[in-house]
Amino acid sequence: MSLVIDHTLDYLFLCNIQEVTLTDRGTVTRAKDGTVTETGNDDVTIENALKRFVTIQEIEDSGGLLKRGDVRWWLPIDQVGSAQLRNGDRILDGDTVTWTIMDAEEKVFRSWWRCICRKV
Repeated sequence: MSLVIDHTLDYLFLCNIQEVTLTDRGTVTRAKDGTVTETGNDDVTIENALKRFVTIQEIEDSGGLLKRGDVRWWLPIDQVGSAQLRNGDRILDGDTVTWTIMDAEEKVFRSWWRCICRKV
């Protein structure tokens, strides 16, 4: 009798890939006549988000901007859609922890968003 082990989904656990919900903070516009218009606050499900903790070296090099516990989320651009990520947008992870984006920029040949986040 031989034992067969299926490793095809191991990357989900070893690489910390998970499904998250991205919520943009929206914008509020006030017209000259006093009317207020809100846009955004849309939720987008990202199936293959990758979470990494920032390194001690990054914390030391940040001049106090980064802290222990801050994370770097990598979000595939094709799953984010047309949203332009910015500071204040939020990521809700699989453990129902909310992370606020402090910095976001397109990386790796514009195929991933790199988001530096802090738990709120």
